[in-house]
Formats: sequence, structure tokens, C-alpha cells
Amino acid sequence: MRRESRHEVIETLRRKYVGATRTEKGVLIAQAVELTGYDAQYARRLLHRGAPTKRLGSRRPGRSRVYKHTVMDVILVAAEATCVRRLKVGSCTHLMMRALASLRAAASGATIGW
Repeated sequence: MRRESRHEVIETLRRKYVGATRTEKGVLIAQAVELTGYDAQYARRLLHRGAPTKRLGSRRPGRSRVYKHTVMDVILVAAEATCVRRLKVGSCTHLMMRALASLRAAASGATIGW
């Protein structure tokens, strides 16, 4: 049975569940378990709360886990190089200092010279 069909069954039983007595609720939970194949505790939770709706947006509150600039992009801009092959091993200290300056500028809201 598809998830949508299961949720339709739960919503149909939920209308009866809201005004039912304790013994009637037990019967309705047993029917929900038999029809949907859900565990009894999950069926009870769905009958009490309703079927879950699809969430819009992110699941977690807070800061996004996707960053605007990758570290390598910042290093390449700091090195003024067009590709990784042009980076020199001897100039790592200079590159890291410029990369840190670019990262600080990006964190403060200034644009990085793309």
C-alpha cells in the first residue's frame, strides 16, 4: 500500500478516533494496524496527531551547511591563479596569508574579487 493511501486510511479513522471512548480507540488502533501495517504505537500517534505533512524548507533550524565559497576558490583568488597547477609550494605562507585575508573579507560581507 502506498504512503498516500495509508494516510487516507489514517485520516478516515482519525475522524472517528477524536470522539471515541477508550475502548473504541483501542479497536480503531487495531484496525489501523491491520489496514496499514504500522506498529500500534505509531498508529496511535498518527490517529492522535494526524498524518504527517510534507515539510517545506530545511529540516534543521539555524545556519545553512552549504557555504558560498569553498576554501580552494578563496585560495585560488588569493593566489590570482586560474587553476590549481599554478600554485607553487614555496609560496604557501604568502598564499595562506592572502587566503585568510580573503576569508576575513568574505566573512565581513565584502565581496571577494571573482
